[in-house]
Amino acid sequence: MRYLLIFITALTSNLCLAQETVFLAENTLSVEQNQPVKLYYGFHEGDQLSIEVDVIKGRKIDGMEISLIESSSIFSDVKIKRIKNKMIPIAKTGIYVLTFKNNARKTKIVRLKLNRITTTENKSFNSTVTWKTVYDTTYTTIQEDYIIKKDTTVYNLIDQVAKLNSQTNLSGNNKNSIAFTLPKNTTSWSYYIGVGQESQKSFEDATQSLSGLSKTVSKIPGFGLMAAIALNIAPVISKAQGKEDVSFHITDMENGLLFWDGKPFSSLKKGKVIQDYGTLNHHDNGTFYVCMLNDNAMVGISVTVKVTAITVVERHGKRPVKQMKVSTRKVQTLEN
Repeated sequence: MRYLLIFITALTSNLCLAQETVFLAENTLSVEQNQPVKLYYGFHEGDQLSIEVDVIKGRKIDGMEISLIESSSIFSDVKIKRIKNKMIPIAKTGIYVLTFKNNARKTKIVRLKLNRITTTENKSFNSTVTWKTVYDTTYTTIQEDYIIKKDTTVYNLIDQVAKLNSQTNLSGNNKNSIAFTLPKNTTSWSYYIGVGQESQKSFEDATQSLSGLSKTVSKIPGFGLMAAIALNIAPVISKAQGKEDVSFHITDMENGLLFWDGKPFSSLKKGKVIQDYGTLNHHDNGTFYVCMLNDNAMVGISVTVKVTAITVVERHGKRPVKQMKVSTRKVQTLEN
């Protein structure tokens, strides 16, 4: 019997010696109305949490709970004024959250003391909880609009020779105008004005130089020098060496009528030239005019007039496309 008593005493002494107290915190918490205070700590299986709570401002806090994070509660109480040296056993290693609640209008001040009662073997376990950013990547499939193809078309709107008498000609007609309408989806258009045969020769010579252009461009139906001018890829047309010139204006319908009435008007393009050509990017649909005036008192003229428009129609389709979305969230982790 005496030996059994000695054995039990020695065993109890060894168990007591095996326990270690690890200080965790001594904090003063300010708990606002409906704004719970949450504290996070890590505990090892077999630990005991020693907790003391004292409400030093305000009558009582409305609730306190200790739970394994994202799991069940291991301790809870309500209407707390003081908790003295409460020992709470830890059955599972993990992160625990201590929550303090206040439903009253006035702020409650709480003094908190925490110690961890553990074994010598587990004393080095780190109870500090840190937060890390986790990146979550998700994929969704959306229907994306895309261009299947582009249909490019050439419209030769004007290609003619206009006759303009001299100012002194008894029949008059030293003015002339030619109407044209830009087609829908016009992206650019070109004009050419040339007086006399010399200008026609310059135009024909430049046309012969088109052979060096890209085969893809030259395969566009109706492609020629005027289309190349509209696309800003035309070779330089040599300057005509004629003697007579013409005043020209490219206008909309309203200003074209003012031109005929001899009233002030405005132009998209104008000049007094032997020969001129260029590209315009005025895309409004409607009717326009090439207006011409011969101010030579004695000599009538022949004016070559050309206008060409380029239209582009996009054909669209739908295709499934995976879209990536990366979101972030903060998670608790133990540094062990």
